This record gives sequence, structure tokens and C-alpha cells, in this order.
Amino acid sequence: VVEDDGGISMLNPAAERAFGLSEREAIGRRFDDFCDVHRDGDGFVLGDEGRRHDGSTFPVEGTVSRVHLPGREFLTVILRDVSAR
Repeated sequence: VVEDDGGISMLNPAAERAFGLSEREAIGRRFDDFCDVHRDGDGFVLGDEGRRHDGSTFPVEGTVSRVHLPGREFLTVILRDVSAR
């Protein structure tokens, strides 16, 4: 989960393994340290490369969903490591 300012607020165990750091280490860091995402009209576009904590990269695909709460917006980002392809 990414906050409206781009900071990571939650990381699941699969993301911890993929990016090589714990949720505790990730919280508050910028999502764009790990993957590019930008607005495209009303939607979002993800880059096609993830960056691990150690600086290595891997191919990803995924989706971004916007969640609105009063006065706040969050992004739920689902990434898949597609290295096996």
C-alpha cells in the first residue's frame, strides 16, 4: 500500500521477499525507490522493472488501484515478478 505522498505504508510477505527488505524497513520509504509509477489521466501506469533493496532489478507487471478515504488517497499496488517468463 502506497500513501498519496508516495510513501510505502504496508508491504506483504511476498513483497518483502521480492524486494529484499522487511515491511518495517520499507515503511516510509518512497515507492519509486522500488518501481516507477505515474499518473496517466485518471489511471496509473507502472514501469516494467522492479528494483530490489540491493540495487538489482527484475521484470514486473502489475496493477494499481486507487482507494479514497476522507481527505486521503492510497494506492494498492499489486506487482508480479515475471522473471520466469
